[in-house]
Amino acid sequence: MRFRKVYTLLLIVFCSIGWNEASAQAEEQEVLEAKRKQLQKEIEQINYLLFAQKKERGTILDQMEALNNKINVRQELIGVTDKQSNLLSRKINTNIKAISSLKEELGELKEDYGMMIRESYESKIQQSKLMFLLSSENFYQAFKRLQYIKQYTDYRRQQGEQIIVKTDELTQLNIDLTEQR
Repeated sequence: MRFRKVYTLLLIVFCSIGWNEASAQAEEQEVLEAKRKQLQKEIEQINYLLFAQKKERGTILDQMEALNNKINVRQELIGVTDKQSNLLSRKINTNIKAISSLKEELGELKEDYGMMIRESYESKIQQSKLMFLLSSENFYQAFKRLQYIKQYTDYRRQQGEQIIVKTDELTQLNIDLTEQR
């Protein structure tokens, strides 16, 4: 039970770190997207100037300067696109790690649940619940045994629900990862 509490606490810490990192990455993505749009506008303005200079039969020096500006802006645009690509790769890697962690946790939960079911089955073979209650020495002991049976049943049900939740989380992360690619 103590191990499960520590494990749950570690999972909560891991998730909160992941959410903080995800929000920082989202902000960085927004900044990069704004920069990309700004650079595209600059390219359009330079193209307009080049077109206008051709009509006016401007000097070759003016045209070269405009072309150099266009090249510089395009290089910046390529840099921003590379940064966006790297950010997306980091997000994908983070999700892959989270999926791996959730798969391990799901495996452990399934293993614990399976072991508990086997033990329960073996316990049922050795003695039924009714016999367990009827073999009590007094009413108080029978009441306590009934409470124990209820708690044990609730715990088994909760573990089954946890397995379902973890499986759903894993499926959602796989869907998110597929969409990001």
